[in-house]
Amino acid sequence: MCWLTSDSDPDRWPVVVCRRSGPIFQVHRFGMVEFLRRLGLREFERPLYLSANFFGTPPRYIHWRLEQMRWEAGLDPLTGEPAPDRNSF
Repeated sequence: MCWLTSDSDPDRWPVVVCRRSGPIFQVHRFGMVEFLRRLGLREFERPLYLSANFFGTPPRYIHWRLEQMRWEAGLDPLTGEPAPDRNSF
């Protein structure tokens, strides 16, 4: 993801999603905050050139203290479930 910086006003820079394996781009005529909001809420109608893993888990907020407590307890910091292998984080 990047910006198309053709305008002198950074508030008017659209977001561009680039495909890794070729010169294919998607231009989204809104700013990065709106892009991330739509991405998080899965509001895009056409596929984006992002990893499938990016869409695996819905976004959620976990306070850093809870995440740290789970980590220290040997749990998965995101789910609170037992973590079989701490090296996977």
